[in-house]
Amino acid sequence: MIWSWNADEYGESRADRYLQFLFDCLEGAAEGRWPMRKISEDPPLYAVMMRPGRGHGHIAFVQLVEDQMTVLNIFHTAQNWQDWLKQSDQF
Repeated sequence: MIWSWNADEYGESRADRYLQFLFDCLEGAAEGRWPMRKISEDPPLYAVMMRPGRGHGHIAFVQLVEDQMTVLNIFHTAQNWQDWLKQSDQF
């Protein structure tokens, strides 16, 4: 869905680059090279903000268990991710 919207709006090449940017951010977060913000201790939940520059971007919610990072959801920053976060049964 992220790629499709970007491809429709900006073209396939830019959509490819943006999707790669998101993957790079998540990989960097898993390896400690991209910042994460701890949201809760139990379960261990973190937010990863991914913005290529100024303006909107995406936010991923991930769980860390031992050395395994699991992406629970990714939202556009303009979406209502706050309500999802309030629902404890989502993670």
